[in-house]
Amino acid sequence: NLDRSALVKKILIEGLHQERLNFALQKYLRKEISIERASEIARVSLHDLILKMSQLGIPSNLTIEDFEKIF
Repeated sequence: NLDRSALVKKILIEGLHQERLNFALQKYLRKEISIERASEIARVSLHDLILKMSQLGIPSNLTIEDFEKIF
């Protein structure tokens, strides 16, 4: 069991993580940043970001050349 302060801390950390992800995805979708930069801002791996985008139904707009460069 988590005590109250640990629970509040956990909720705040999860909220900050979600906000970073949302911010990064919005900038990516507006074509203001690359997908690589979005993963840096969100503080997740590129693989995890692409997976999350897929789960949310967000197209990655990556070309075969992009995939070759990334992987």
